[in-house]
Amino acid sequence: MFDRGHAESFTEETEMLTNRGGKYQDVEGTLFFGFHERIDWLVASSMRYNNAQSPWILVFLTRFLEKRGLRETGRTPGCEASGNQSSSPSASHTPILPFFTTTTLPNSLVDFDSRPHDNESVDKSYTRQVDATKYRRMTYYIQSQAIYYWSRSLDRVSSIAGDDNSFVHRPFTTPNEHNYTHNMGRVTLLLFITFVAITVGELPSWCDGFTDETECAFQIITKMTLDEKVGQLGNTAPAIDRLGLTAWEWWGEALHGVGREGFATVFPQGIGLGASWDPDMVHRIGDQISTEYRIKRFFWTPFKAYGQHGLSLWAPNVNVFRDPRWGRGPETYGEDPFLCGTMGANFISGIQGPDAPRSYKAIATPKHFAVHSGPEPMRHTIDLSPTPFDFEDTYMPAFRQAVIEGKAGSIMCSYNSVYGKPACAQPLILDTKLRQDWGFTGYVVSDCDAIADEVSTHKWASSYEDASAKSVMAGTDLDCGGTYSNNLAAAVKNGSLEESYIDRSLLRLFLARLRTHGDPIPPYNSTNDPGTPDDNGLALEAARKAIVLLKNDGILPLKSGLKVAVIGPTSDLIEDLVDSYRGIPQHPITPLTAAYTEWGQRNVLYAQGSTLVENMALSVPRTAFRTSEGLQGLDAEYYNNTDLSGAPLLFRIDPNLDLDQQDAAPAPGLYPHGWSARWKTTFTPPGDGDYKLGVMNDGGNQIKITMDGQVLFDVSGGHEIDIHLKKRSYQLELEYSFTGGSRFRLQWQPPAMVQLKEAVVTAEAADVIIAFVGLSPSLESEENGLSGVPGFYGGDRTSRQKNLLTVLGSLNKPIVVVLTSGSAVAINWANENANAALANWYGGESGGKAIIGTLVGRYNPGGRSPVTFYASDSDLPAFDDYSMEGRTYRYFKGQPLYAFGHGLSYTTFNYTNVTGPKMVQAGSDMTIQVTLLNSGNRDGEEVIQVYLKPVNSPTARPLNHQLAGFSRVSLKASKKSVFSITIKARQLSLVDADGQRAVRAGDYELHVGGGQPGFYDGMIVHRVKVSGNAVMPA
Repeated sequence: MFDRGHAESFTEETEMLTNRGGKYQDVEGTLFFGFHERIDWLVASSMRYNNAQSPWILVFLTRFLEKRGLRETGRTPGCEASGNQSSSPSASHTPILPFFTTTTLPNSLVDFDSRPHDNESVDKSYTRQVDATKYRRMTYYIQSQAIYYWSRSLDRVSSIAGDDNSFVHRPFTTPNEHNYTHNMGRVTLLLFITFVAITVGELPSWCDGFTDETECAFQIITKMTLDEKVGQLGNTAPAIDRLGLTAWEWWGEALHGVGREGFATVFPQGIGLGASWDPDMVHRIGDQISTEYRIKRFFWTPFKAYGQHGLSLWAPNVNVFRDPRWGRGPETYGEDPFLCGTMGANFISGIQGPDAPRSYKAIATPKHFAVHSGPEPMRHTIDLSPTPFDFEDTYMPAFRQAVIEGKAGSIMCSYNSVYGKPACAQPLILDTKLRQDWGFTGYVVSDCDAIADEVSTHKWASSYEDASAKSVMAGTDLDCGGTYSNNLAAAVKNGSLEESYIDRSLLRLFLARLRTHGDPIPPYNSTNDPGTPDDNGLALEAARKAIVLLKNDGILPLKSGLKVAVIGPTSDLIEDLVDSYRGIPQHPITPLTAAYTEWGQRNVLYAQGSTLVENMALSVPRTAFRTSEGLQGLDAEYYNNTDLSGAPLLFRIDPNLDLDQQDAAPAPGLYPHGWSARWKTTFTPPGDGDYKLGVMNDGGNQIKITMDGQVLFDVSGGHEIDIHLKKRSYQLELEYSFTGGSRFRLQWQPPAMVQLKEAVVTAEAADVIIAFVGLSPSLESEENGLSGVPGFYGGDRTSRQKNLLTVLGSLNKPIVVVLTSGSAVAINWANENANAALANWYGGESGGKAIIGTLVGRYNPGGRSPVTFYASDSDLPAFDDYSMEGRTYRYFKGQPLYAFGHGLSYTTFNYTNVTGPKMVQAGSDMTIQVTLLNSGNRDGEEVIQVYLKPVNSPTARPLNHQLAGFSRVSLKASKKSVFSITIKARQLSLVDADGQRAVRAGDYELHVGGGQPGFYDGMIVHRVKVSGNAVMPA
C-alpha cells in the first residue's frame, strides 16, 4: 500500500531530479521519462488499490507541482514550446486522464497498460460515447473513492462539455497541444479533477500553519490516535486539546427557523412554505435562518450557553408527502416530487450561501434518504422495496434536485430499510445513487440512533461493531448517536473494518468544518438578537403567502363594523404557530391576539369551543382568567432565582400559561436556565362539571398549585387531577421553579357539553363566526408515542377530528372555517355548508396576523395547496403500501375534496394566450410565454402552473398529468402581462418500468392555468411534438 511516507519520499526525489533541469519546460527527455513513469505508477497505485490512504499521493504531488510553478507556466511536465518531446514509450503513451474535448471517452482507463503506447495508433475501439452520469461513474471507479469525493470541479460538467453534454478522449499528437488552457496533461488534469484546494480566509489554529483545507484535514487526521478518530464520528465531536482541535456539534435543526436553540424567527412549517409555491421566498428564508444560526453558534455560544460550535443544519425534509396520514408530512413541501425538489433546492442554496460548495455560510442536510414517509411506529423496522418505476419516479427526484441543483453539503440517511438493507448501510443509495450517479461530495449523517437500529430493531447486523463497520463502509460518515464512538475502534482491531474507511469519513467531515469556519463574530452579524421582531417582514410574508383560500361564496373579505365570534381550539394555540423542530418566537401572534388588534376586544367574542380530540388536554383559555384589576389573564411576578426569594425582577400580565422556554427565558432579564415565577388569578370555569386539570411540565420542574387556599398538587414534572368545578370564581395561585426543559402549560379537559354551550352562547351574540379547527403537532408529528386518542396513533393521523362545525352551523350565522393543520383534513362539512374555508397550515410566529389580515382583505390570498385533500380515508390505499398506485394527484383516480394546486383569490385571473415551440428535440429545454390578465379590481398574486400530459407516449403506470413548471407572479388590478416559464428537459421526461428516465418521441400537451387540468376553468392547452429520444442522467 502506498502511504504518506512513500509520497513524501517520491516528492523529495522528484524535486531533486527536476532541479537539475531547472524549469519544467527545460527538462530533458530522460528526466521527462522518469517523471512520467513515476506519476503513472503513483496514479496506478491509487486507482488499482482503490484505498482511502492513496489520496496522500496526490496531495503531496499537487504541492510539488505548485512549488514548481506548473500552474503558472501553463504547461505540462516535459512539454517544450518548440515541440521537443522524448521519444520513449513512457513519454509518448496516451495520458491516463487527458483533457476531454470532443465526443468520446476511453472504454477502459484502468487497464491502461494494455492500450497502445503510440499516440498515432490508438484503436478507435478503445473509445466510446458517454453521458455525464457515465463519466462520473468511470472517474469514480478509476480513482479511489476518497479522491473522487473531493471533486467539485465537475459538479457542473457542462463547463468542459460540448453542447450535447458529452466528452472525448483525444490523445496528444503534437507538443503544442499540451497548452494548459486547451489540453491538460495527464497529471494536471487528474489533479484538477480530484484535488481542489479551497481556502476560506484564515484557517483555524489546529491547521498548524497549513493554508489549504485538504492539507489541513490530512495533517490533523494523521496526528490522531484511533480512539480520537472514532470520537470525531459522533454528532458531538469532542475537543482534542493536545492538537488544539475545538469541540464541534454537528446537530442543528432548521426546518422552518433555527430550532431548539432559544429565540429565533419562526417561519411557517415546511408544508406552509410548499403552499406558497414561491422558491425565491424560500431561498430568502434559508438565508435568514443561516444568518441567525451563525450568530448563535459563533457569537452567542461563549456567553449564552448555546452549545458548541458547529454550522450544519439538518433540514430540509424533502420526502414526498405521499399519504396525508403521515405524522411528519407537515415538515415536507408537499406531494409532488418536482415541487418538493424545487423548494428544497432553493432552501438549501439560501442556507449555504452563494459560494457553496467552495465555502458554506452553513451546511444544509436534506433528509430522510430514502423512501421514507411513515407509518411512524414502523419506521425502525420496515423494509421497503418499491418498484424501479416508483423508486425513480417518486422517491429519488427531490433528493436529486437537492444534491445537484441545491449543492447540498450533507445528507441524512433514514431509519427504514431499503431493498433489504438499512438505509444507512445501503450502498445502492449511499454510493451508487448518491455519489456515483449524482456526484455528491459531502458527508452523510445518520438519523439519530439509526446505526443502533440495524441491530436492535432491524435485526440485520450481528452486533453493534458489525453495524458500525458496515455503515461506515457503505458511506455513512457521521453517527447521530453513540454507536460509532463505542464500537468502531473495536471493529478496526478485530479486522472487520480498515482504518482507511474512518479516515475517508474524517476527511469529508473536516473539509466540511473548514469550509464553514468563521470568526468569533461572523460577518453575518445583526444589530438585533435572533428572534426579535421580524423587521424585514419575512415571517409575515411567508405566513400570508402560505394561506390557501379553499372556498368563498363572496363573504370574504369581511366587511368592517362586524361583531366577530372567534371560536375553536386552534384560535389561540401557540403550538399551532410554531409546530415541531421549532425555535422560540419572542412575539408570537395567535389568531385571537390578531383579532383583538384588528377589531378591538369589545367586538371580538371568544370561546374555546372544544378540545382538539377526546382524551387530550388543551391549554386553559385566557377567558377563564381575570387579573386583580379585572383584565383577561394572570398577574405574574418573575424572579431571577429558582426559589422565589428576594424581590421580583418584574411584574406583568400573562394572557394564559403556555410557555415554550428551551434556552429562552419567558421574560427579559431572566437567566434562561434557572428562574422562578408566581402567578395569581381569578379562575372561572365555563360551567359545572367534572374536569381534568393539570400541567404539561417538561424537565421535572417543581410546580405547586393552590386553589382557594387548598393545595391541589405540589409535584415535579407533569401532573393531572380529576376535579369537580362549579361555574364560579376560584382564587388560583401557581408557584413554579424552572431548571430545565422546554414546555410548561396549564391545561384542562372540560366537559364537552359545557364547552359546546359556551360556544353557542358566544356565537349567537356575533354577526359572523370564524371557526378555527384542525390539528396540532401534539397529534400529528414525529413518532410521539401517542395512544388512547381516537383517530391517532404514534404521531400519524388515521381519522377526522371531532369538531364544533355542525353545532355552529345550526345557528344560521355566516361561518368562515379556518383549518389549522399540517396536512389535508377531510373538512367535508365545511365544503358543503360554510360560507368560506381557508387552509392556514402551521403559520409561524406571524401566522395569526397573516390569517386575520387575509380575512379582512389586507392580504389577497395566493397560496395553492401542495397536497390533495381526499374526501375520505377510504379513498387511500393502505398506509404502509409504498406503491404510488392510486396516490397523489398524478395517480389518484377519484374525486378529491380539493385538488393539488387548488387555491382561490379575491380577484380573478384570465389566461388569454400561450405561445411556445411546437417541436422540441428530446433532451432540450423549452420556454413558453403566458399572457395573464388580472380582470378583477384588486391587486393579486397568481401561481401559473404547467402540467405535462403525454398523448401517445406509453407510461409504466397510467398518468393523469405531472407538474412541469410553475411561477408565482404578482399583477395589479386590470393589468395584463406576459410571463415566461422554462420547462426543463427533465420535466418533459417519463420513467419506464425498469426505472429509466427518458424524454421519448411523441405528442404531448402542456396544460397552463391556475390549477390542475380538470379542476380549473380557463386552462389553455399548448401542444408540442418531441422528436427523438434522450435518456436522462440517473
